[in-house]
Amino acid sequence: MSDSTKKKGLFSWYFNANLLMRINVFDAAVEVLYVIVKWILEYAPIGVFALIAAVFGKQGASVFGSLGMVTLTAYVGSFTV
Repeated sequence: MSDSTKKKGLFSWYFNANLLMRINVFDAAVEVLYVIVKWILEYAPIGVFALIAAVFGKQGASVFGSLGMVTLTAYVGSFTV
């Protein structure tokens, strides 16, 4: 086996190992992002409730009619498409 063949073999082994390590790092980063998105989706309803409660606290119960109309329109629109 010539010296250049050894170098190519060593280079390709190192390159493949380095590529696999990078892929594992990116896979780990994707898993972390999945967990963060899961947390956001779990706590989003609490945040929406808090925002609506703040609006009701500031505007009073008169907002309920317009909020109900927007909610009804969104539901009807999602079922007709």
